[in-house]
Amino acid sequence: MNLSNYDLVLMEFGILHYFSNLEPIFELVNNLLRNNGRLILTDFHPFSSKGSNYFDSNLVEEEIAFSDFLSEEDRKDIPKVLLRKWTMGEILSTLADKNMILRKLEEEPHHINSGVPAFYTIVADKTNKHRSPLIP
Repeated sequence: MNLSNYDLVLMEFGILHYFSNLEPIFELVNNLLRNNGRLILTDFHPFSSKGSNYFDSNLVEEEIAFSDFLSEEDRKDIPKVLLRKWTMGEILSTLADKNMILRKLEEEPHHINSGVPAFYTIVADKTNKHRSPLIP
C-alpha cells in the first residue's frame, strides 16, 4: 500500500511536545505526502512554552492539556505525561532532514504580552530530491 498520496497533512496545537524524538513523526509526514505535498503545522511557540531555559532538552512531567477542563476530583485519576519542549531550530532542522522545504514561518503574538510569540505556523512542502545531511 502506497501511503504517499496525500496532498496535505495538517497538525495543530500541542502535538510535537508529546514526542521525545521528532524524527519518526516527520518521517511519517514525509511518507504520507506525495511529491510537492504540503505540511501545515500550527503549534505553541517554543519561546513561550519552554520556561526559563529555552535550550533545556529534558523530558518534563506535566498534567495532560485537557486536565484544565476536568474537576479536581477527576484530575486525580489522570496520569501525568512526559513532554519534550523543542526549540524552533530543532523543529525546522528535523523538517529539513526529511526533505521538507520551508515555505513560510509565521509567529503570532501572545494575547497578554504582545512582545513574545504565543503560536507559530509552518508551511513546508515535500520534495523528492534527496539531499545529504550537513553532518553525516
